[in-house]
Amino acid sequence: MDSRLVIANIIVLIALVFHFYWGDKDIQSISPKASEAKKVENWIMARGAFHVVSMDLFIIATVLSLLNFTNLLTSYRTMLLTIMSIYFMLNALVFFIVVAISGPLNKKFLKLFQWSIFIIISALIYWSI
Repeated sequence: MDSRLVIANIIVLIALVFHFYWGDKDIQSISPKASEAKKVENWIMARGAFHVVSMDLFIIATVLSLLNFTNLLTSYRTMLLTIMSIYFMLNALVFFIVVAISGPLNKKFLKLFQWSIFIIISALIYWSI
């Protein structure tokens, strides 16, 4: 068992819980009034897209758990870890770009630090290949 991969697994599980529960509370806090049909439609689409990431985190946490604690996926280990490492690095890049091009916010790269967590997870997984 690789301790770096276990740490990545724990971080992904924590991110999943925060994303699913607290993130959804944040999304609900900006829900528009029912009378604003187009804004409601856009909000529902944004909430759905937000939870697609929850599903991604769930699948990755499951695969990491299987790799860490069973031999079920051993023959696919290198391929799966490579894909997951690239996935998290691309998420970091996209999130960083979105933060960079979005409106001004004081200390926005510290307040919206998810990009750095993606880099940490990507590195931990990469070093476990």
